[in-house]
Amino acid sequence: MMPGKASRRRREYRMFVEAGLAETDNAFLSALKDSPLGLGGEAFRERIQDLHLDLLHRHKRKEDVSFRRVGAQVPVQAVLDAVAQEFGVDAVSLRRRQRGSFVRALASRMLLKHGGLTQREVAAILNLGTGAAISIQLRTLAAAAESSPRLRDLLARLDRRLEAQPRRKAQGTTR
Repeated sequence: MMPGKASRRRREYRMFVEAGLAETDNAFLSALKDSPLGLGGEAFRERIQDLHLDLLHRHKRKEDVSFRRVGAQVPVQAVLDAVAQEFGVDAVSLRRRQRGSFVRALASRMLLKHGGLTQREVAAILNLGTGAAISIQLRTLAAAAESSPRLRDLLARLDRRLEAQPRRKAQGTTR
């Protein structure tokens, strides 16, 4: 749509776009200020506002009692120490990435099961970034355990060891 040579057309088009960006669209800014959730007609904005309030209300519900942690958990350091001893490493090394090793995945599983932590809490302890990283590690560990009797034995041994550990009362937080 721009006249002239190809190299000139690109420059002209860029100037055209930049000129549009340089101008302030006061009507748009005013509409956005009036309804930050969406732009549209009055009925549409009211519907979006109602949906937004409904979502906010649902997220502020009291916790479901079935999600409350009950019972007692093994202290975090005791779980980390048990996993580290089982592998003959120090507990600090559980926080470092080790290619081809299931040490952190095992620590993750034991912290979840016996420590009563959430995936997000375990990720913070083991320097894994997010709860999603824990989920990925757990899936990988489960798949490997299906084909490895040795790994299944190790999981069972760690479970027995941690079940025998002294426990502390749960904090009553949600999962």
